[in-house]
Amino acid sequence: MLSNGAKHLVLVSRKHGGKEVVLSNHFNCTDHDLAGVVVEYGDISTRAGVDEILGKISSFGMPPLRGVFHMAGILSDGTIPNMTMEKMDVVWRGKVDGAWALHAATSHLNLEHFVLYSSATWILGSPGQANYSAANAALASLADYRHRLGLNATSIAWGQWGDIGMVRDLERKVFGVNPFSTARGICTMEHILRNVTLIGNNVMAAELSGDVTTSWITPHIITPSNDHEEIITDSNEQNENRLDNLEQSVAILVAKMLRFKDPSKLIDKDLSDIGMDSLMRIELRTKIITRYNALVDVSDAETITDIVQLLKKALKETKLS
Repeated sequence: MLSNGAKHLVLVSRKHGGKEVVLSNHFNCTDHDLAGVVVEYGDISTRAGVDEILGKISSFGMPPLRGVFHMAGILSDGTIPNMTMEKMDVVWRGKVDGAWALHAATSHLNLEHFVLYSSATWILGSPGQANYSAANAALASLADYRHRLGLNATSIAWGQWGDIGMVRDLERKVFGVNPFSTARGICTMEHILRNVTLIGNNVMAAELSGDVTTSWITPHIITPSNDHEEIITDSNEQNENRLDNLEQSVAILVAKMLRFKDPSKLIDKDLSDIGMDSLMRIELRTKIITRYNALVDVSDAETITDIVQLLKKALKETKLS
């Protein structure tokens, strides 16, 4: 925004810290460039919290507010049986309640932009993230609602930012998308905002991976690459050929199903917590039967270690018979 001529910018965060701390890892700007940047702290999930922030902005003597970019987000993953109302509320509060509070507090203003940072998960799905997917779908609905009221709004369903964001250090691949650079993401956002009349108020900005073959999705970051997936798959297969360790072999099976990059990190993980539901357990059981010619009931197994113990027992009984 600064590079495109914005003179005044207010960054609102729930976490406290000096302006230098907030900006140091994200901006390569001079003190002169940052002269019009203000960092404020508050809770935008309520109308009162948003009104308080808007009141502070007015007290700074800044020009009238011209745009809102809502980027709040938090994860609280869990499979459907473990998806509690608390997990729903944690995700919903900042993203959806915050978006509605911002809409209600600014609907009387002549905004050039009202941008909602959504996620491609609500279109593509993501294991263990029903709450997050629902929250992002709500942002798309809010953008539609604002348009029916004659107000500006753009909901961008982002794919995976590779260098920043919540999934930067994620141990597993994100279903359906490949990561893209920060520079490319910013260029894409600029393109969307400049052409919002042509593109529409709801758009998915993602590099689709080979997981997605449907033709009805038209992303605005195109040219997906499968190189990353092929490298991971080949590496796993090479490891599996070298490994005699049954535990690591089963871990590789699970890693492929759940799209984790490092199978060794899954050994002691609770399978339900990392996204393995009942249908996946049936699939895993079938894979084990095919590979080891052993019948193993994995429906109640909590970890890979539990599965391996059951498999060892089944293999021993098969050998004895």
